[in-house]
Amino acid sequence: MTQAESLSITFSRQRIVLESKGNTPDIRNASLSLETRQRIFDRLFLNTLEVSADQLQQRSVSHEVSEEGSRLTRVLYENLYAMRESIPLLDRMFDGPSSEERIFASMSFLEHRRSIATNVFQQIVRPGIERLLLQHDDARSFDEIACIYGFNRLFTRETASAGTDIDFMLVIDTDNPTLIDDIRLFLRSSIQPELASIGIDMEAADYLMIDLNSYLAKLDVTRKALFTLANMPIEGSDANVHLLTGSSQLLRRIFTFTDNQLAEHYVALLLKNGYISEAQKEELKTSLIVQLTSGSASFRNQILDSLKNMANSELYIGKTPYKGKKTIQTILSKVSVEERESRTIPFSIKFCLNRITDLLHSTSLKRSSLTREFPLVHFENLERLGIILSNIVCRINSDQRHPLLIMQTSYSDITLDNLRSVEEEDRRIIAQLVQPFGIMLDAESIQFPENCYDALWNLADIIHETAQSIEDNIFRDALTLIS
Repeated sequence: MTQAESLSITFSRQRIVLESKGNTPDIRNASLSLETRQRIFDRLFLNTLEVSADQLQQRSVSHEVSEEGSRLTRVLYENLYAMRESIPLLDRMFDGPSSEERIFASMSFLEHRRSIATNVFQQIVRPGIERLLLQHDDARSFDEIACIYGFNRLFTRETASAGTDIDFMLVIDTDNPTLIDDIRLFLRSSIQPELASIGIDMEAADYLMIDLNSYLAKLDVTRKALFTLANMPIEGSDANVHLLTGSSQLLRRIFTFTDNQLAEHYVALLLKNGYISEAQKEELKTSLIVQLTSGSASFRNQILDSLKNMANSELYIGKTPYKGKKTIQTILSKVSVEERESRTIPFSIKFCLNRITDLLHSTSLKRSSLTREFPLVHFENLERLGIILSNIVCRINSDQRHPLLIMQTSYSDITLDNLRSVEEEDRRIIAQLVQPFGIMLDAESIQFPENCYDALWNLADIIHETAQSIEDNIFRDALTLIS
């Protein structure tokens, strides 16, 4: 008997049968009691695993699943079966009676998904790459030449919404382009689809799996170095990346900049954002190189911290980010008054709420005076609001599968139609979270969906002003540091 068959039988035996026989009621039905909805969630979870196990078995029989894919199936279902014990808690992400309960459940969910991701990279991805190294006659050990690290919310934060994906970077010291191509194919064909089958999205673009020389070359170009600058440091309580497997020495190497590189990026960002002129650039760069070379470790750390702040500002809140990237400032500059008044455009949870809290978590701003006009408790409310809204959307978009086990593709936006589907507890929680910003919502009003839609955009206006102020303070402080 295959692992998939065994799991399918196990899940069938433990299946929860509702008092109402037949089809599972729609979990989006707001009239159902919490107890009934709890049983629906549990049944959906088990049913989803059962269906996925059957599908995996069929694919295995037809040889559509590779050797790594078969081992991956075992790892995934062992983790998911263990996760089932926490389903009563995890379901509170979607229907908890308070924001505190929903966030606590989201923290537990993040731990489970992080554990699954870590096991996949350590038990499946690494051995698969080691096999490819041997096939390419490369006898070096994985720990000598490669590292895989995770970044963004899943690996560096304490809580997340149901749609949170796996963000990783793989760097390997090789000059064999065919090996790189085979590694990319392996991740895309054997790993990515299996994760997707249980609702986990994993980005696997070429730029996330590259050779060491290509990565190091990016550090010479400010636009391409932003990601690395923004994710410093790699160790300590402020670490923005997490080593999943491989060489810690290699990880330190790819996050190390020369004095010339630091000075170049520092003045380039000041120039790009209009805080210095072209005529000042070379003089400031030369002076900064001298200060870095002869200065104290404390000064260097200040420069690194300031650079990290500028890079994160570019990525998350900047007015004119590189390559047309979206930020709260670019989003609001493109949304017309007519679109807001007609309530036809989706509200972006990702860019209007999450990005400014991403900035806070990725920098030292929470320990500075830069947030004086926007208290820390406001950022905490924004983070809660973003996660809770995303989970509401995930729940609404789920039908006959558990929202934790389907690919969530639209959890970053919320529409007026979504708001018309929210439940009584949702209304009350949303109203409580926007109240500290001076926005009053009547949770019992028949016009709540429309009022809530308008309130979210009004909140975005407040955040927009805050983002502008923080961006200006970041760059003014950076200029003062080297003047």
